[in-house]
Amino acid sequence: MPERRAAQNELLFRRLNEQIHKLDRNSADAMLDAVCECGDDHCFAHISIPVAAYTELRRHPQRFAVVPGHESADRDLVIGRAQGFVVVEKRSLSG
Repeated sequence: MPERRAAQNELLFRRLNEQIHKLDRNSADAMLDAVCECGDDHCFAHISIPVAAYTELRRHPQRFAVVPGHESADRDLVIGRAQGFVVVEKRSLSG
């Protein structure tokens, strides 16, 4: 059950960031102020991510942006690291 709750939290934070992105109509070279998309329901850490990187991230449904150190070793595969955030791919979103 904890894995299911974590997946629900990740999707909730993703939806929040998608809404922020829709409201923030900056150019692709601008920065998007978002929240960490980790599975911790107590985490509201801030991420500053380039809009172009965020747009690319959203092309992959199982990828999320998290604060460094918020990766889950058993559920996440690290795809890339940048200043202030890590891109992870979920091993499984089912549960």
